[in-house]
Amino acid sequence: RLKSKGGLKGFNWPEVKNINKTSIHNGHFKLSKKIDPKELECIKLNKDEQLIYDTWHDFVMNFPKEKILPSFPIWSHEWGATYNYKEKTPFSSSINELQKQQGIFGKQIDSGNKKEIIENYIPRYAQNETEVFPTWKIKYIDKNRKFYLENKEYLDRFKEKIKDFEFSYQKFEWSCMGEKHTFEDKIVQFRQSGLRISRDRWFPALTTVSTQRPYMPFAKRKMTVDELAQLQSLNSLKYKPEFNNGAKKAYGNAVNSEIVEIILKHLLK
Repeated sequence: RLKSKGGLKGFNWPEVKNINKTSIHNGHFKLSKKIDPKELECIKLNKDEQLIYDTWHDFVMNFPKEKILPSFPIWSHEWGATYNYKEKTPFSSSINELQKQQGIFGKQIDSGNKKEIIENYIPRYAQNETEVFPTWKIKYIDKNRKFYLENKEYLDRFKEKIKDFEFSYQKFEWSCMGEKHTFEDKIVQFRQSGLRISRDRWFPALTTVSTQRPYMPFAKRKMTVDELAQLQSLNSLKYKPEFNNGAKKAYGNAVNSEIVEIILKHLLK
């Protein structure tokens, strides 16, 4: 039962430790020194990933120093777009209205077929068959359009470099507000929500998708299966190498065993 209704009497959550100085470089986590050559291909960036990494790295490194790199998700599809998103959506707009607007990357909408307009000119996240977008989506579109207007000259040049990228990697997340504009001391993830750059104080949440394993620029590779096991405090588990792919998914779907133990001890007091 809920604590407020008399359940879990005497239970208190464990106290949070001071994490201000937390870093993956000085804690219990240890980078693997011996890497199995058979794994080398899957822990290195492939050709497409390297291009995505290098291109967004240049974006950050060359971003005007006097301006703030935003911490909200960057949706480059909004750079130049003018389609309706506040009072109505592209789906609830008429063909005549849409033909007067610009779609992805500011491309002038040039079609008399609404289905074709939605599929070819409107970003995937704005193709919903709904009359009004949720507040969070309106907020992100609004922020990205303002970001474009404030940095139009720079972004117009850059968007030419990413226009042929897969949709997900035309998006970017800088989760390092206030940090140096570098990648080498960060953690990188290739996610469906875009290329995400995070501080190296902690690793991002693991997923069951192998391609989303955290990439460590300072080590020039992705995390190994052994390192994934460390993060979940399950490094005592033993299994045959042929089960590595299954292990990656399992660790991404697991809960850290030490956390479970700490909470369990508080429950059983």
